[in-house]
Amino acid sequence: MRPTPDFDEALILRTAGTVPLRDLAEHIPGMTRAVLRKYRDAHPDFEARLKKVVHQRVTVLVKKKVNQKIDEVRAIQLAADRTLQDVAEALGVSYAIFRRYRSQYPKFEVSLLIANQRFRAAAAERAQAMATLDALTKPAPVLPMRIDEVVALDVAVGAPFPVEVARALGVKLPVLRQYLKENKDFAVRFTEAISEGIDALVASLATIPTEMQDRPFIARLKSENVRWLAARAKPEVYGDRLNLDVRQQVDIATTLIEARKRVSNHLQVLDAPILSQVLTRDRQSLVGSDEDDELAELTR
Repeated sequence: MRPTPDFDEALILRTAGTVPLRDLAEHIPGMTRAVLRKYRDAHPDFEARLKKVVHQRVTVLVKKKVNQKIDEVRAIQLAADRTLQDVAEALGVSYAIFRRYRSQYPKFEVSLLIANQRFRAAAAERAQAMATLDALTKPAPVLPMRIDEVVALDVAVGAPFPVEVARALGVKLPVLRQYLKENKDFAVRFTEAISEGIDALVASLATIPTEMQDRPFIARLKSENVRWLAARAKPEVYGDRLNLDVRQQVDIATTLIEARKRVSNHLQVLDAPILSQVLTRDRQSLVGSDEDDELAELTR
């Protein structure tokens, strides 16, 4: 291990009393922070004296800051429109020193708090106003819709009208429709209940003449309304027109040939020349070699 170089310890101690310890090495010729650290480790007596000098310097600085004179008039003026932390910053001192200064001068503390009281009251009013505004403008929380499904299905069977179901549930019709959209299983059961209700309405047509013997016009009107509703709600069952949707492709030429074969079997009593003329005339309307061969066999 190389021996540490010797330095002028008196110079180091004098310098340590004027500059921060972290900058001490920069003020000593031929010294770096690493060399200073090694020198302090190798000389415990010097380390103790150095710490003592540094402690004395820091104590003097703290006392100067504590005894620092603060412009009290300006501080009171500033306290009227800002927080005490901002007052200390505007005065150029730390908040800890500002608070210590206030504790040393009670009269100044009272005057400062009185001046700052108006600002704090105004700040509290602004905060309350902002909280009230946020409460008024904040959207209400979206709660999950709750609908009594048992009641809805029971009403749908007795009165198969979604608007009547919504009225019985105490909700608007769009709310009921949204609930049906979000709950697929219930929507299926609701549709079945509506279908049962329509069937029940149609079944009630048989009792209308008996129930309304003295009111034939009302009976007829009610019957027509039930028929119209049933035809719109279940057109596949109660509709006036049958909707046929034929999508199967049919080979017309082959179908005609098979039909004509069946006809020829039942028209053997006809004269052969007459049958030949009929088939020859129809043959001209068909296209394809296979069909021609089959027609030729029929005319033989």
